[in-house]
Amino acid sequence: MKPIGYWLKHLDTLIDSAFDRALTDTGLTRRHWRLLNEARAGTLPDDPLVPELIARGWVLNGTLTEAGEQTFAATRARVDGVRETLATGMTVEDYTATVANLAKMAANLEAGLAKS
Repeated sequence: MKPIGYWLKHLDTLIDSAFDRALTDTGLTRRHWRLLNEARAGTLPDDPLVPELIARGWVLNGTLTEAGEQTFAATRARVDGVRETLATGMTVEDYTATVANLAKMAANLEAGLAKS
């Protein structure tokens, strides 16, 4: 069995590729999508791509504009398709447990690094 680090990097690469294919004609990337989500939640981080979202008229004062909401809505079905493909064959419980375990592993390492 390959170690978790292998699978995490491999999966991340595959997710990027799936997003690239799903969003190819939108001019968006996975990172843009993440930032649109953050802006929609009112928690937009300081990121080098934020000025691009502002220039496109999608973000103003850290939140989505009406045009940003329209872009978000138009893109959501494509992203949901990637997520559905990713979770094919998994129950909601399987997916939830996987995410919870990854979060726990991250917290364990963060705590270990904080002690060093």
